[in-house]
Amino acid sequence: MSSGSITRAIVPSLIVLAIGTEVAQASTPSVALGPGAWTTLPLLPSRRQEVGTAIIDGKIYVVGGFDGSGRSVNTVERYDIAAGRWEPVPDLPAPLPLNHVAAAGVDGVLYVIGGLTQNFAAVDTVFAFDPATNMWTTRAPMPLPRGAMGVGVIDGKIITAGGLPSTRSRVCASYDPSTNSWTNHAPMPTGRDHLAAAVVGGEFYAISGRRGANLLAMEVFDPVAGAWSRRAPIPTARAGIAAAALDGIIYVFGGEGNPVSPLGIFDEVEAYDAALDHWRAMPAMPLARHGMGAVESGGVIYLPGGATIAGFGAVDHFDAYTPDPWCYADCDTTTGWCTLDIFDFLCFQNSFVLGEPYACDCDPDPACDIFDFLCFQNSFVGGCP
Repeated sequence: MSSGSITRAIVPSLIVLAIGTEVAQASTPSVALGPGAWTTLPLLPSRRQEVGTAIIDGKIYVVGGFDGSGRSVNTVERYDIAAGRWEPVPDLPAPLPLNHVAAAGVDGVLYVIGGLTQNFAAVDTVFAFDPATNMWTTRAPMPLPRGAMGVGVIDGKIITAGGLPSTRSRVCASYDPSTNSWTNHAPMPTGRDHLAAAVVGGEFYAISGRRGANLLAMEVFDPVAGAWSRRAPIPTARAGIAAAALDGIIYVFGGEGNPVSPLGIFDEVEAYDAALDHWRAMPAMPLARHGMGAVESGGVIYLPGGATIAGFGAVDHFDAYTPDPWCYADCDTTTGWCTLDIFDFLCFQNSFVLGEPYACDCDPDPACDIFDFLCFQNSFVGGCP
């Protein structure tokens, strides 16, 4: 998160260089539910990966996917955040069990779009579930069958981008529930599937994913202008990721296709500041996964399901992450993330002197400069966080 919210006056102080201080990323998260912390929540009733996930009225819906044996399922379960428990929901009424569906909530109704069958054939179906009646209905199909796409909601319209098959990996189209109709849009510049998507400021962000190999691409669709533009690429190319936006920051979690991991998956969490077009690393996931969902509610990001090995390996794990805007300020590994101490202060000075961008973004300007240095000094002296 941009620290443009800092209102305290900058207080310059004596500059003491800490040459040789090591800059490293700590990856041990907190176990308590609080700012910058992870917590484990009640397990999913069933092991599932490659799910569709959406939130409606404080309840998280987890739709379809592969089960623990690698079979596609039409299972739907929802988690009541306030009650802290899972509830059954009628199965998705698709003719065949589906994985890699897209899910979104609009005006209290859950919409499930597209997906792939067990043999990875894409479908064009759209289903709507009304919690008030506990019933599913069939809606207008997509213009072209797709699965493993990115999805987001802007002004009551559901935007979809990319997906499989690869011949449709640039397709962008939106569904308007109020008219039960689809509109095609300008193609996404970089074709891909297994991407993540998020909405910030009325724009649709398409993040990473793959087309054969994992991609760094970060592209934004403006529905008013009807055009795409490019943004700073994600630091770690990955697919099968999940993303959620909070206060103008997009958090991207996990993924698969990691060549240095024996399990082939990522535990990375990277945060993108849309206002600054700037990425930074965050504390790693406690349990690395791909194919999970991500939704935000009340300042907390919930991540149900996923797999702990590349390909099939569904789990029933369910955890939540509470972002802290000051987590990125931790520079050394002495006290861990989100704790500012004298070692972080000296480490930050060294980063500034050496011109390293790590942990150096403190003020609204993404450049690592003297203003960041003074801003960080003031944060430390003032006792932030």
